[in-house]
Amino acid sequence: MKRKLPIRVLSLVIAAMVLTGALAVSAINGSPYETLKSAVIDLMFFENYTLDAEMVVRVNGEVVEYESSHESYGDRSSLSKSNFSGSRESMRFSTEDIWVRRTWSDGTPSYQVFLNQRSSFGGNRFGGGMFGFGHSPIGRNSNEVRLIELGVDLLVGDLRNHLSMSTQSDGTRRVSGSITGNQLPEIIRLIIDMAIEDEYSWRAERFELMPHHTVLDIPMRSLTINRIYVVGEIDADENISYLRLGINATIENMFDETHTFEAEMAVRFSDIGTSNPVSPIPNLEEIFTREFFYDVTGTSTGAASLRFTLDSDGNIDMDSIH
Repeated sequence: MKRKLPIRVLSLVIAAMVLTGALAVSAINGSPYETLKSAVIDLMFFENYTLDAEMVVRVNGEVVEYESSHESYGDRSSLSKSNFSGSRESMRFSTEDIWVRRTWSDGTPSYQVFLNQRSSFGGNRFGGGMFGFGHSPIGRNSNEVRLIELGVDLLVGDLRNHLSMSTQSDGTRRVSGSITGNQLPEIIRLIIDMAIEDEYSWRAERFELMPHHTVLDIPMRSLTINRIYVVGEIDADENISYLRLGINATIENMFDETHTFEAEMAVRFSDIGTSNPVSPIPNLEEIFTREFFYDVTGTSTGAASLRFTLDSDGNIDMDSIH
């Protein structure tokens, strides 16, 4: 007669099978947290890329601040555009020789162009990663990067254990998760509380001097984090293509008023390794050469600058250059 396995032994066998299966899946798919963290660290070493970002802040469900930006970095040029809470769009375009920015006067756009000092170092001055590591001697597996990773681990805290990952039909992996404020590391919560105390004491003394203010201008006495969340997408080439971070909190101000505070930032990455931004202004580089600067200003150093406007067709008005 065959003996039956004791329930305790059978439970251990089942647990071992489940654990083995979990380890196998982890080995194949990678830990959700480590997958996302590795992709974010790799972002620091991107050399050419384009990003489009949006940030929105809501108080009691009403949008109080909004900012959008577009940035593109190539081997020999960079382009950035931004718009803050409905204000006029800013723009900056740079090459190895010149950089131009858009300014506004009475609602009319004008442009100021500067000569760049020539670099004696050569090489790509525009790519190089979001934090400038792309062309630095610091390697991806260096101690400096490991220190950054440990710092990320500390900041993320328990969030790493609340992430899930799924794979889309095109090979994109989607990582997402959320935690409450109580799940943050104690040192992070202490830093937040200290920052609020310092900010409150500084702003409370000056608040009465402000002629006008919004809800966000009123000194904040306390902040309770209700939820922090993250969503990331990693493409089939192991590059991060999308990242969204958000926070939902309750704030109490100096008047004992309670408000719901929400902030979210979303960034989409594209053209990784191939980005090549071009001037949004036709013939900009052909007109504003060093020789042209010297003819108009008498100098071809980095201190030289010129102003101009565009005609109705969007071309540089040669008569406006001064």
